[in-house]
Amino acid sequence: MTFFSARRRLAVCVVPVLAAFGASSLGAFPFSSPFSFSEAFSLPAAFAADDPVTVEARAHYDRAVQLYKEGAYDAALVEFERAYKIIPNFRILYNMGQVQFELNHFGASLKLLRRYLAEGTDFPPGRKEEVQARITQLELRVANITVVVDVPGAVVSVDDLVVGKSPLAEPILVDIGYRRISATKDGKTDSNVVTVAGGDKLSVQLAVAPAEVQKPIVDDSMAKKPVETKGSFPIVPWVVTGVLAASAVTFGVLTIGKQKSLADERDNPNASRDTLDSKLKSEKTFALTTDILTAGAVVMGGISLYLTFSKPSKPSKPSDEKSGGANVNVNVGVGPGSIIVMGSF
Repeated sequence: MTFFSARRRLAVCVVPVLAAFGASSLGAFPFSSPFSFSEAFSLPAAFAADDPVTVEARAHYDRAVQLYKEGAYDAALVEFERAYKIIPNFRILYNMGQVQFELNHFGASLKLLRRYLAEGTDFPPGRKEEVQARITQLELRVANITVVVDVPGAVVSVDDLVVGKSPLAEPILVDIGYRRISATKDGKTDSNVVTVAGGDKLSVQLAVAPAEVQKPIVDDSMAKKPVETKGSFPIVPWVVTGVLAASAVTFGVLTIGKQKSLADERDNPNASRDTLDSKLKSEKTFALTTDILTAGAVVMGGISLYLTFSKPSKPSKPSDEKSGGANVNVNVGVGPGSIIVMGSF
């Protein structure tokens, strides 16, 4: 019969225990069954039949056989794995591969049968060719998925079963069907469900890197650049200067008239002393007012010229604006027939 033609038939045979186990040893079982447990333990001769390790391994193996007979394949697989862990004998890989096939875990069955051929050294006649043919058939029921994760150290899982950490050394061997590929790191998970057909070679990209916090782009060139104060035309100072100048001219004309009237009165032989004193007083008042207005016009004219044409030697900073900008100090002196203007800018 072929390897899996009647998957639930079992043949368990016990042969006389050889000298390695005391009076006998486990040998090869008949291979008439498609799934024969003839690949039972063939323990090293140094192990005695009553050795505690051998006894424990054999108990798990016998329990696996019974569970398989009852159709409890998941439990049988666990017992076979425990027996193999205690005594890693390549013959158990053959039985584990059959149980995985019963569970439709084609990828796991394929891996176990490949290991069986790789680790085995003594095969029954025709067994190696039989297993190789089964491997060829199983390869059509699996696919390879290359998983690429954007960060190293992420836990990669297939259908919630961990298969390793990124970056994976090789593609993942998966069964045909719908497979959920996921990666997790630092609490962040990314997953992708893919449809897999036999013989597919797929690639899955997963991203679990923490999102970078986008910092606001601030153009601080304006904040660091001193603020240039561009002075506007000083309208008010020039208006005041104009009013003062016009007033000075007006009073100057009136003063000339007062001076002429005083001169005419002095040339009049009949002029009284009171009339002369009154005209003299009026002429002095108008002359003084003219001088004051002229001085004011000159001062305001100077200030207006400064504000119009002056430029700051250094661009002023925003904090300078609160201090009022340029410091102007003007002193005006009015004297008889002269005006003195002193100032610092």
